[in-house]
Amino acid sequence: MFSRLLLAAFLIFLFSSYIFSQDWQLDATLSGSGVTDITSGRDGTVYVTTASMNYPNGQGAGVFRKIPGSNSFEAVGPDVGGEIAFNYRTVHVDQTNRVWISGWINPFTQFETLYMSETGNPGTWQMMYSAGANNNIFAIASDSSASRGLNIFLGTREGFLRSNNGGTNYTNSSIGISSGAWVKKIKFGLSTDRIFLSTTAGLYTSADAGLQWTQMQNDDTSGAIGFDTENQRFLAGTYNFTNTYADYYDAPYEQTSFRVSLSFGGGEVSGIAFQYGRASTTTYVSGYERFPGNSGGVKISNDGVNFSDYSTGISLADKLKISALNYSVTVDRELDYLYAGTFLNTQSGAKVYSRQISVGINQISSEIPDKFLLEQNYPNPFNPETNINFTIKEKSLVKITVFDALGKELDQLVNEKLNPGTYQTNFNGSGYNSGIYFYSLTTDKYTETKKMILLK
Repeated sequence: MFSRLLLAAFLIFLFSSYIFSQDWQLDATLSGSGVTDITSGRDGTVYVTTASMNYPNGQGAGVFRKIPGSNSFEAVGPDVGGEIAFNYRTVHVDQTNRVWISGWINPFTQFETLYMSETGNPGTWQMMYSAGANNNIFAIASDSSASRGLNIFLGTREGFLRSNNGGTNYTNSSIGISSGAWVKKIKFGLSTDRIFLSTTAGLYTSADAGLQWTQMQNDDTSGAIGFDTENQRFLAGTYNFTNTYADYYDAPYEQTSFRVSLSFGGGEVSGIAFQYGRASTTTYVSGYERFPGNSGGVKISNDGVNFSDYSTGISLADKLKISALNYSVTVDRELDYLYAGTFLNTQSGAKVYSRQISVGINQISSEIPDKFLLEQNYPNPFNPETNINFTIKEKSLVKITVFDALGKELDQLVNEKLNPGTYQTNFNGSGYNSGIYFYSLTTDKYTETKKMILLK
């Protein structure tokens, strides 16, 4: 009897451990008052910039990276081995994997500066551009084309700057942008000619790589922006009132009517990220509390309109202060990561949380089975993720589809030709309410459906 109780307790432990293994985990607490930006390179390396606290006597700002396979972040900025840094504002990895950052090391002796490193290693940073007095570099972006080569773009307090020679020289290209507008974020559309800006004077778009600008919307939408390339829709977040505006766009992106699909109640939309690879694009949005009573944290949506909370694992205090968000794609695409940074404005206020994101399908056996089979999902009930195993007897077009209790299709987890074998895919129910759902396996010669329970 005692052994059975031990076994039951062990199974409960495993079940609960699995359910919560996909929650946010505190990855690192870095030097500084808060995280100012997070990005990732094509090889999966993650870069984080932070601001100082009580400069010059407190914690310095820093540039940190975490390479694939590593369990920790390392300091790699221009300040390593030198004086304490005041502030690093933003970080960008270009198409050739060079790393670009903006920041001040000493605000009393230099202006805000653009740095570049070929490798991101300490001691390899070059000063590429000085912003000058009363100016800041808020955003860095790049594009590469056969006709133009590598272009570097900067969002600054003085407008939009562009370099046509790889970042060596810059010219102001702000025709059409309101005088005095600060350019806070830069995103590309379906081509490198289509650029979107968030500014303190509203949203702007360009169809000629930034030579001419047209205003799309005139609120203070200087929060995060994002362009969903699969669905051709543009999302923008405000800085003061913190609404995320979302609408679907078709080329030439002349839509100017926005709908409010998410509100944090005031403050800032600090990050927008997308997960591709499924029938529906998953949208992640983070918010930062700037006024008492605001909400914050990370939200998730499977349609870009209806959002639910996705902050489990982040402490309540940290949840209100999410300042940066990044979706990092791993090389093998079996397991991606979502990163969120905090800006607590305290000593050691720069925290980085990470969350594993299961993507696609994983072949767990190449042995040829003697039948088609759809297995029961596990765990079941689940919250928020569950695994679905299935076996394919012969090469076939395979679809794994999720439906609600009324038979409405919600997600298509698999839609591709597969060789014989045993496979596993993953369903994330974070964007759905508790209840009964169904999932089906459909091949050229076989169909099976099973029930699963989402319990929040």
